[in-house]
Amino acid sequence: MPRMIKTTVTGILIELLRKYGVRTVFGLPSGQLGIFMDGISRDPDFRYVTTRHEECAGHMAHGATIPGDEMALCFATVGPGATNLLPGVAAAWADNVPMIVLTADNPLPMLDPHVDMLQAVDQIALFRPVTKWGVQIRDPQRAGELMERAIRLARSGRPGPVHIDLPVDVSTMNCIYDLERMPAGPAPRPRPADSELDAIIDLLGTATRPLLVAGGGVIRSGAVDAFRALAETLAIPAISSVQGWGAVDPCSERHIGSPGWHAGFAALQAGREADLVIAVGCKFGSWTPVAKPPAVTPTAGQRIVQIDIDETMLGKNAAITLGLIGDARETLETLHARLTGVSLKVDRAWVASLVAARADYVAAIEAVADEAAVAVPPGTPAFMRELKRLLPADAIVCVDGGQTSSWAMSFLEAAGPHRAKFESGMGHMGCGLPMAIGAKVVQADDRPVFVVCGDGSAGLTSQELETASRLGIKVVMIVMNDSCWGCYKPLEQFVFQNGKLGPSLVDTDFSRVAEAYGCRGERITRVDELAGALERAIASPVTSLIDIPVSFAGHPLDVDFFVRTIMPGAELRPHQVEEI
Repeated sequence: MPRMIKTTVTGILIELLRKYGVRTVFGLPSGQLGIFMDGISRDPDFRYVTTRHEECAGHMAHGATIPGDEMALCFATVGPGATNLLPGVAAAWADNVPMIVLTADNPLPMLDPHVDMLQAVDQIALFRPVTKWGVQIRDPQRAGELMERAIRLARSGRPGPVHIDLPVDVSTMNCIYDLERMPAGPAPRPRPADSELDAIIDLLGTATRPLLVAGGGVIRSGAVDAFRALAETLAIPAISSVQGWGAVDPCSERHIGSPGWHAGFAALQAGREADLVIAVGCKFGSWTPVAKPPAVTPTAGQRIVQIDIDETMLGKNAAITLGLIGDARETLETLHARLTGVSLKVDRAWVASLVAARADYVAAIEAVADEAAVAVPPGTPAFMRELKRLLPADAIVCVDGGQTSSWAMSFLEAAGPHRAKFESGMGHMGCGLPMAIGAKVVQADDRPVFVVCGDGSAGLTSQELETASRLGIKVVMIVMNDSCWGCYKPLEQFVFQNGKLGPSLVDTDFSRVAEAYGCRGERITRVDELAGALERAIASPVTSLIDIPVSFAGHPLDVDFFVRTIMPGAELRPHQVEEI
């Protein structure tokens, strides 16, 4: 039955957000979006959060997806507000995170072609590379239809940000819209045909070294139990991408590490030696150790099955034997049900070698942590090992930074989904604190939320400590402070031997920065002080920051990942010019 309403274009947008369960809005105040901010901030159905920087509004909307299935909106004013917002949206796009991106724009007569008005920029073109779809609302009579299409697209198929650009004059125009024009049901969950699933079973029947890979699609689809059940039934090893962190059971007797590259030696060995890889909801990004020559060159004859809800991802980043279009949960459950009577010829000696390689990797990083523990000051690995022991089991951990993230993903484990997050698509630094704030704002329960980052990342977005203080929410931020851009220290010291490259930074006590914003701050210098500091931070009624001066510690996989995988073919050597 039709449900006709008459209101402004902005009013239609607010009602559509309500219809689709978008209840949280992050942004920096904008004069051109004044009517939107007024409507949202007065409405008890919505959480309205203003930030200190537009980029962080994007990261907070990203963080809102961490505890579960929430989707949020981020907004910014015209021109510099939109350009500031762009990095936060790009990070979400690279991680396939759904969000609504709302930008104000100048009056319609001033657009397309643009006049040289204050803050004028082509915002549709600006956001096009990092959104699933974008639309500028030019006609109030089509506004509802177009905005509803955008909101539905954000969650459909492979999720991602969508962009609504709203000229200020159009935003105030009256229009009529039928809120029942489209049903607000869940996105479709397609699954492959039975014959396609049987093709996977046939491949399994001939494989001796099969490997399962969980991508972010397994988390988004709610398919973790189905993924683990399939791995257990087949009794084969499994790894995950970084976005699939939490899909793999760390207590399995065949556990070989997770997530991504920093799962360690066993994951890299499995990626090289598997004769069959079944990847679910995984796009084979840089952090996934499959088909990544020269560091992970696949064995001859390796076959890859890719299952993805988005047809355009099939075979995009890795050569595949079989590509199936399907939702992760629907596909895994149906495949599992068809396995009755199927016998595998798995090479158990190979599986045992992977488990042994995992033990070797754990021993290697433990050895680095032991060495770091006696350094002055102690190194990041020693604190990260202790943090693994101390973190509450139900914690949400937002990992941020370069070298810090390598050690976090090496030591910290996620027992299940919605426990740990690293922005791996862009590798965006500075996202940790705003993502943690976004996660804390939307969570229905009171799970503790932590940020683990380096001092470089902390310096990029520490102004959002004021946001946490103003909102009265509590997160715990742990800063591994080596006073440098850690990923680039080896370039300065060992590659170019040039002290002018600039990775070294002034020693900044971020605990005092936190106090200036109304939060609790504490600086510790010894590993044995971490337990007490963490206990005090968790007990504090306000956001707490623990600043830890650390020594730089290189990671055993730095060369394989950052040089051989991220920059293949590049010869890093000191600059020189030769006369010829």
